[in-house]
Amino acid sequence: MGPPSLGQHLPSFNVVLFTFQVVVAIGVFLFAPEGSWEPSHASYTDSSGSLVLPPSTIPTASTSMPNNPLSPPVYVFYIWVPIYVFSGITVITDRFYPTYSFYLTSDDPSFLRQWFQLSCLANMSWVALDKWLSWVHMATFSLGVLWCTILPLYLFVVRHPTPRYSQAWVYYFCSEFSVRLYFGWLSAGFIFGLADVMQYLHAAYFGFNVYAVLLGTLLVLAFGTYVHGRDPVVGLVITWALIGFIFKHSTFPDDTQEVFEKLQAVAIVVTPVFPILMLIDSVQYVYVVHWKATRVPSSSNEYFKPFEFETTAEYGTV
Repeated sequence: MGPPSLGQHLPSFNVVLFTFQVVVAIGVFLFAPEGSWEPSHASYTDSSGSLVLPPSTIPTASTSMPNNPLSPPVYVFYIWVPIYVFSGITVITDRFYPTYSFYLTSDDPSFLRQWFQLSCLANMSWVALDKWLSWVHMATFSLGVLWCTILPLYLFVVRHPTPRYSQAWVYYFCSEFSVRLYFGWLSAGFIFGLADVMQYLHAAYFGFNVYAVLLGTLLVLAFGTYVHGRDPVVGLVITWALIGFIFKHSTFPDDTQEVFEKLQAVAIVVTPVFPILMLIDSVQYVYVVHWKATRVPSSSNEYFKPFEFETTAEYGTV
């Protein structure tokens, strides 16, 4: 018997690398220099050397908690806790219970595991750039790189639905759910970070149209992943961010306060749309597939023909 290949050690290596990622995140959160999340009060530049507005009129330089009219309040960002928890469950499942790992449903599990390793490295870079160095431009770029490393994993799980066996829920929540949750929040977080960087480059707040376009991008992502990928998780994550935004209390200078209030009014209107759509779709699915398809007409020996959803992925991956 020959020596084990490198691919056989990847699950163990991913456990170690992810553990190190969590340690780095906790360490930076606890021991980051005081005031490292704020722009310089003396030179009116951020720590990357870019010119910014005076502290009284510019938000703090952090993509994890940006202070722009579109960003949600701080407590919304605690979604990182379940992201890390479920990601940890995913790597543990892949190492100790591979039967329930989505990696093994791939023709090339090593390829996907290596993308996860890249995501760990990108995550640590983003944490250091954002929370320790406060290089808001580089942190946003790093967040975009992190999004790109998770994208191949996300595309795989939405194109290969949960296997339909008796413990499908174990497979879903212990393996692929973390990828869906991670991708959804990175998408929203990158939009918030992009708005923050744009404000620094513009040296002022924008008008309503710019923020409305960014808000619309979030909505397109939510509905796009649900319609084409049959994935409700991204939409629910974005809904969570919008709910926080609706209840956000902030004061902005001049006309920006009016822009902020208009954005909140729009969010109040659009936020319930996705949950309502998902509820209607779920009720329709239960009615057609699990009830109507099994009924037998009393006046006929023929069965109703079951309705079939024509999608590229099976419905009901939750």
